[in-house]
Amino acid sequence: MEEIYINVKPVHPEPSTNHTGLRQCFVATIVCLGLLSVFLLVGLITLVFLYHHSAREAAAEFSAIKNNLTEERDRLNANLTAKIEELDRLQTLCKQNHHSAHEAAAEFSAIKNNLTERLQDSDDKLSSMTEERDRLNANLTAKIEEALARLQTLYKQKRTCPSGWTWFGCTCYLVSSKSGSWDEGREDCRVQGADLVVLAESA
Repeated sequence: MEEIYINVKPVHPEPSTNHTGLRQCFVATIVCLGLLSVFLLVGLITLVFLYHHSAREAAAEFSAIKNNLTEERDRLNANLTAKIEELDRLQTLCKQNHHSAHEAAAEFSAIKNNLTERLQDSDDKLSSMTEERDRLNANLTAKIEEALARLQTLYKQKRTCPSGWTWFGCTCYLVSSKSGSWDEGREDCRVQGADLVVLAESA
């Protein structure tokens, strides 16, 4: 049996295209992941920086607000203390005024009662004086009427003078022949129920 020899070149397997694509994809993925990690790291650093910066600004703003609130609190406390002192002063003054007003009211009431009593006494006295005046007026009126009636009666009566007397002007006159002092002449007239005539000088 004849042996057949064939020159056969060794066949080296060529790399597969699929393996190359996978390798490139893997490398690209690694590169992308690396870039993504770098970006994430930069982002984190930026966020940390911004956070610290914002935290410092917030701390400064909070400190300023705290200081402002502290000053406002101190100012309000000072105002409150001043208002409390003013309220205490007003309460003390009000108590003093109330006490003074109470004393003044009591004094006014006493004066009012005294004046009322005096006015009542004056009214009583005035009433008594009015009654007395009316009584005196009535008596005076009665006496005047009585005197007028007597005068009218005397006027109507026929007047005659005693012997030796002379009628003149509704009056009887006696011309005495006796001599003596003025007192003796007046006494003699009174004994006869008359009075001594006094002659007035004409103006």
